[in-house]
Amino acid sequence: MNKIKSLCKDMKFILSSKAKGYYCGWAGHGNLGDEVLHDVIVDLLENKIALYDKSYLSRVVNIYSQIKKNIFDCFILGGGTLIGRPLYLKKLEQYPAPLKMAFGCGVMNPEYWLQIPSHVDLRNEWVSQLNTFDYVSVRGPISRQILSDWGVSRNVRVIGDPVLYISDDMVVEKQRRKSLGVNLGVSRGQVWGGDEEGVLRDVVRELKVLKAKGWSFKFFPVWQTDMAYIRQAAELLEETNPYIVENFLNIDVFMNELRSVDVFVGEKLHAVVLAACTCTPVIMIEYRPKCRDFMTSMDLEKNNVRCDQIFENRLVELVELEYESLDDSQKFLYSKNKFYKNKIHHAALDVTNLCCA
Repeated sequence: MNKIKSLCKDMKFILSSKAKGYYCGWAGHGNLGDEVLHDVIVDLLENKIALYDKSYLSRVVNIYSQIKKNIFDCFILGGGTLIGRPLYLKKLEQYPAPLKMAFGCGVMNPEYWLQIPSHVDLRNEWVSQLNTFDYVSVRGPISRQILSDWGVSRNVRVIGDPVLYISDDMVVEKQRRKSLGVNLGVSRGQVWGGDEEGVLRDVVRELKVLKAKGWSFKFFPVWQTDMAYIRQAAELLEETNPYIVENFLNIDVFMNELRSVDVFVGEKLHAVVLAACTCTPVIMIEYRPKCRDFMTSMDLEKNNVRCDQIFENRLVELVELEYESLDDSQKFLYSKNKFYKNKIHHAALDVTNLCCA
């Protein structure tokens, strides 16, 4: 059945009369953030562009490429922290297209990545590529500044994280039950300070204080790999029957659960982005600089805490401050979401107009 569905999808792409684009991202791995990014960008562009989103050319599409050279009219570098990674440079070479666009991407921040022994610094190669792009937009102001520092000469637009496009059209008032949404996850040790167990201990310490103050918790994984880490946190908190959003890949379920909590503390970027989409006050545990890039774009740097700098009572204070100012915080998020929705909409128009000129 899956093979039949895949074949039908490939045939639909080949037979489409729309401009044909290659979507470059990290979709298809069961990570909620990357799946939502993919779905949002596809929905935004689908009226004018048929996007091929597999990481390889299927047999059917490969045969088509032998008949029709240069099958892709455009290459779309989708959202996510893609700029700086070797894999996506390779994709640009594998799937050439006359038009190349970056849509709300993040940039690997050298402040963090240059300290990672396995990291290969490809900024020069990326600058050469990006200077040939027809359109470049990024997630936040830090990403834009990095590209400027690297020497990218193209106009780089900040459009916000593309997932903000699905933010709520109205504010759902909080029930003020001291309900806290919590997201934690693992990243193969590639976090500030490199000590994921230390991050877990620090967060649990803060949550214990909040629990003593009457707070209850809902846990929000965004990837199956994170589940054991979350269960470990719940066990350390002596939560005998922890509330974990198991069906986390269902975006409707996930966002409904987010609307039901008063405040959200998250580590994974798109857990926090989706919470912001529901106008739920957010506190970010910055495990890598991409988290700060988003929070800066939202003018919420005050609620950004590096994962190796979770000092005693820091998260407690931030949660309580947000709870005390729920109405104002929700209105602020609604305003920022609306601002970026408009930017993302116009970015999609720019991309489709370029492809269909």
